[in-house]
Amino acid sequence: MVRFLILLELYRDQVLSFSQTEPLDELQLRFEAVEGYVPRFFDEYDGTAGT
Repeated sequence: MVRFLILLELYRDQVLSFSQTEPLDELQLRFEAVEGYVPRFFDEYDGTAGT
């Protein structure tokens, strides 16, 4: 569930795009290079940006 939510965040930030050739077919993910992009989610343990 957490991975899915992270993917949605990346999609919202326009860093990730989805494609699917046919209904119920395999979902293809494509990461877009965005210079200077910093993720909004943080590591809860030390407060630094997560990877």
